[in-house]
Amino acid sequence: MRLTVGQQRLTQPLHVRMDPRVTTPVAGLEQQFALSKELYDGTLELRAALDAMDAVREQVKARQGQARQGAVTEALAAFDTKAEALQGAGGGFGRGGFGGGGAAVSLNGVSRALSQSFGRLQAADVAPVPRLVEAVAAQRQARAEVMARWRALLETDLPALNRQLRQAGLPVIAATR
Repeated sequence: MRLTVGQQRLTQPLHVRMDPRVTTPVAGLEQQFALSKELYDGTLELRAALDAMDAVREQVKARQGQARQGAVTEALAAFDTKAEALQGAGGGFGRGGFGGGGAAVSLNGVSRALSQSFGRLQAADVAPVPRLVEAVAAQRQARAEVMARWRALLETDLPALNRQLRQAGLPVIAATR
C-alpha cells in the first residue's frame, strides 16, 4: 500500500485475509462469486438496453407528434406498444418475477429479478442454496429471451418503421445497442 502526502511517500505491505468467522469452503465462495458476477454483468446489459429503449421511445413519441394521420401514425403506435411491452413496467414483479404485468418477460422485470437474486447472494459469505442456484438459471434463460426480443426489435421492427418514416419524409429513429 502506498500513501502520498505532499512530497512524502510512505509504503507498507497490505495483507488481505478472509474473515476468520467465515467457515464457508472455498468452492462455495467461488460459486457465490461466479453467480454474483453473472448477475452483475446481466444487470449492466439490461440497464444499457433499458437506456437505449428509453431513447428509442422518446424518438417515437416525437415522430408521433410530427406524423400526419395514416399508416405512419399507426406504425409508430404499433411499434411503441411492442416496445412498451418489452420494456415492462418500472414497478413490482409480474408473474414469475420477470414480466412487467405478468404476461411476458420484460427488460425491467428481468433486471429486477437479477438485482434481487444478486442481493440474496451477497447477503452473507455462504454457498448459494440450491433454490437460489435454480432461480439464477431461470433468470439466465429469461435474460437470453428478453435480449433476443430486444435485438429483434432493433434489427427487424425498427428498420421497417424507419422505411415508413423515410417514405413519409420524417426523420428516422436512431438506436444504440
